[in-house]
Amino acid sequence: MDRLYHCPCMDPSVLKPFVRNRVSAIQNLTEVSAWKHVPTKENPADIISRGIDPEKIQNCNLWWFGPSFLQDHSVVSLCVCSDINDNELYQREFKKTPTDPVCLVVQGQEVLSIINNCSSFTRLQRVIGWCVRFVRNAKKFLATKRGQLN
Repeated sequence: MDRLYHCPCMDPSVLKPFVRNRVSAIQNLTEVSAWKHVPTKENPADIISRGIDPEKIQNCNLWWFGPSFLQDHSVVSLCVCSDINDNELYQREFKKTPTDPVCLVVQGQEVLSIINNCSSFTRLQRVIGWCVRFVRNAKKFLATKRGQLN
């Protein structure tokens, strides 16, 4: 999740709930212009998470002084939101959206009225499922089925 924080300009609605809530809170509390990205190779916090030896950290300039661009006072913002959508590292934080192929041939105004009266695609699927079951049962195409749609 912390990988997504470097780009506060993204739309949180495409994220999973936990990440979406965190990113939304951060966006509400800060300005986008205040955010800068530090690549992982230049991030002192990542040194510890990679398990550096305590003896080596004493001589690690990155740990004690931070990235060189901070010392030069030349901070560059690398907030490129389009890179996030293409990067596999970020994909696990995005919501999964079902992509079922749908083909519908409409004959008559009755079907159009059913489509127009359904508030969501899921609701439309349920209504059409019940209609198909009714037609099959009426024609005795298959054995009569009852109960929940599976």
